[in-house]
Amino acid sequence: MKHIKKSFGLIFLLLVFSIGTYVYCTSTITTKVNMDSYVVSGGYANDNYGSRDRIFVGKITLGDTYEMYAFLHFTLPDLPSNAIITKAQLRLRLENKNQFTSGEKKAFYVYTVKESWKESTITWNNQPGTDYYVTHFYIEDTTTTPRYLYITVTKAVKMWYGQEGSHANYGLKIMGENKPGYLEIHSKETTSGESYKPTLYIYYTLLTVTVSPTTVSLKQGESAALQVKVSAPGYQGTVSLSVQGLPSGAAYSFSQNSGTPTFESVLTIATSSSTPPGTYDVYVVAESQEGVKYKKKITLTVSSAGDFSLAFNPPTITVPQGGGGSSTLIVSFTGGFTGPVMLSVQSKPSGFTVDIVPSGSTATVTVNVASTVSPGTYSVVIRGTGGGKSHTATLTVQVQSAGFSLAFNPPTITVKQGASASSSLSITPIGGFAQDVTFTVESAPSGLDVEITPSTASPGGSVTVTVTASQSMAPGGYSVVVRGEGGGKSATATLSVTVEEQPFDFTLQASPSSLSVDAGEEATITATATLVSGSPQELTLSLSGLPAGTSYSFNPPTITPTGSSTLTIDTSGLEGSYSLVITASGGGVAKQAAVSLQVQAFDFTIAVNPSSVEINQGETVTIAVTVTKTSGTAKKVKLSLLGLPSEASLRSMRNSV
Repeated sequence: MKHIKKSFGLIFLLLVFSIGTYVYCTSTITTKVNMDSYVVSGGYANDNYGSRDRIFVGKITLGDTYEMYAFLHFTLPDLPSNAIITKAQLRLRLENKNQFTSGEKKAFYVYTVKESWKESTITWNNQPGTDYYVTHFYIEDTTTTPRYLYITVTKAVKMWYGQEGSHANYGLKIMGENKPGYLEIHSKETTSGESYKPTLYIYYTLLTVTVSPTTVSLKQGESAALQVKVSAPGYQGTVSLSVQGLPSGAAYSFSQNSGTPTFESVLTIATSSSTPPGTYDVYVVAESQEGVKYKKKITLTVSSAGDFSLAFNPPTITVPQGGGGSSTLIVSFTGGFTGPVMLSVQSKPSGFTVDIVPSGSTATVTVNVASTVSPGTYSVVIRGTGGGKSHTATLTVQVQSAGFSLAFNPPTITVKQGASASSSLSITPIGGFAQDVTFTVESAPSGLDVEITPSTASPGGSVTVTVTASQSMAPGGYSVVVRGEGGGKSATATLSVTVEEQPFDFTLQASPSSLSVDAGEEATITATATLVSGSPQELTLSLSGLPAGTSYSFNPPTITPTGSSTLTIDTSGLEGSYSLVITASGGGVAKQAAVSLQVQAFDFTIAVNPSSVEINQGETVTIAVTVTKTSGTAKKVKLSLLGLPSEASLRSMRNSV
């Protein structure tokens, strides 16, 4: 390849290139090539030329014939979000052309590269593939050199920016048609100056929208017309208009919803009576056929057109058969609406009579029910009309048969295991009912004892219901149903009962609580924890009151009520009285038991019999020595004799007992 490389440096070519029609644009941005190289076929297929100051493209004959392809990559500069690319040109500095035959016109083709590559490693054998044809240009044998080439690559650049499909930017490939002749182009490594390096020119225009006015205030049901102007100097494509951010119940239309800039349109925004009042950010959106968008914000304020509403207080009334009841109908005005509002009965059930008595912004609606109306739930609908608006309100009427109703107060009680709680059960007469009512417990879960005091009461009175939970009752929610009967009528009421667990508690006892031992003996005490309430919890045992270093142990060291542990104390080295405290703790509870311990040390007395003797010289006498333990554990006592006169001697005596 040395011969080819040398020949490349000696080639001079002439170039004739026609620059395309000028397209008016508002802005231009340029970027220099950041990677360029060329590859050579045949015996040079593994060679890399990424560091050369020239790029060769075309077909060269040096004994054998070789193909040469050029690769260029540009880092794309950031464009404004509303920029529409109108044209892109690749500028190359052509230094020479060579091996063109007389009268020859040779085409060179530009493609997009579909894979990544590196300037320092690309060769003929590992060159990336191509996917899209971009353009081509011609070089003739009469083309003068050196000169600049301007190659339109708009399609590739638009794809890279996502304005014509979408394609990753892996650069461009330039190759010549299958004819003799090749070009010598300055690379980014050229020493001839920055202007000789491959350069990408991107021409773009900015898509903009103006709206007048930009602040619109409407009442519900009103509309407004706004002037819209779309601009994108030099752009020949189509721009479409739309609106985003309108509140519910509002609509829009354009007198012209698309066109080629510059064009104008009238935007009409219409609200309805259901459009919620408020202030909204609304956007007029212009979108080019390449997908470039520009948004212009307008502020839309919607105010209430005025209205009224109807509501019953209370919304439900209860009446007996043959009786009546009333509710207040409230008329509320909004948005400056002042009325008047005409009220009428829109619908009522058979057997009902309804009277409406207005008073200012309210009205009293009285409902009377015939005695023949069956018990049940009914609806009375009142209509209000005024100012071209109409609304209704519904009064729910619950018809009850003559008799009585029962109600607990409070309807829910809480009782702990093993404890009691009460609620008052009141009797409300319906339709003049006046008979005494007798109460019984209809249902109650096992573990709940229910007492009713008194068992009979008159309408308008009450009884006390007392619920007692057993100690073993599981915590949780329960229901107690009480039935009342009288005058051929009956009713029930349900009391909700929540049973809570008693807090964990226990007692602690020590047995014996007082003991006396000899020093060196083991003192044994039993600690017993008895469950009083709550769920059993593990208890940890400890002891205080002994001198430091005294050995003791609990077996087992922990217990769960009801349970016991044996405390063993080694009294070696102890003497005297000790006030001990056994502590059991667990589940947030601690209890203590006191123990009095008396430790006796070893002691003894000695006696001789006889205690006084009289003997003659040369005689022998026997004296009995008695050692008696007075306290503590028996130990060996060493015996000795003192005070014998001269010439007297001890015949025999045990050294210890």
